[in-house]
Amino acid sequence: MNGYIARLLVVSAIALSAAVCRAEIVDLSTPGETIEDALKEAQQAVANSSMKLSISAVGFDLSPGSEAEKYLQDMASIGGGSYFAAADGGQLTQALSGAATGQFSAYGDVPIITSPQNGALVGPATRVEGRANPQALVIIQTEVYDQATGKFLKMVPGIRHRPEADGTFSLLVSTPKVSFGTKIPLRYEIHVFTARADGFESQHAIVTVDQAP
Repeated sequence: MNGYIARLLVVSAIALSAAVCRAEIVDLSTPGETIEDALKEAQQAVANSSMKLSISAVGFDLSPGSEAEKYLQDMASIGGGSYFAAADGGQLTQALSGAATGQFSAYGDVPIITSPQNGALVGPATRVEGRANPQALVIIQTEVYDQATGKFLKMVPGIRHRPEADGTFSLLVSTPKVSFGTKIPLRYEIHVFTARADGFESQHAIVTVDQAP
């Protein structure tokens, strides 16, 4: 199956979910766009939606590890939903049902960061807001880099917190000014992921922000 057909399955999953939850239907597939463009569009749709938009993806008869499967997994990760793989008609029916009803799969639990946005200027502390699986633990870690060279400088100890019952979280994290004898502009990579009681850890949602002058 090619990437174009795989994208149609993503839109189908969104449409089914919208029919059940009365959410917005967003077309994330535009002829001629690149995978990177489509993923950026999905991220913007989730961040800008006035409703609790969730994107789950279904891959039908895709080769494990293929570009098409990775695209769908990334789409689901950005959308705060789950990726479901199906090898036959029976599995496809189950997968579409799981996507439509907001179930979590093995690829699920990736949080959505709604604030701050990439490129934002931050002070010594930054409030990180978003949505995550309410049954999982939200973990935030910050990596500090030299803006000019991209050199990794240090890891800021992370925090762990349960999201609210509706899955939202709003946590203040440290984005400190790091001194190495000279004043240099800093960049921070804020990593947000979830962990479950069974030991499963999700992929990381990442936002990159810069130290304010």
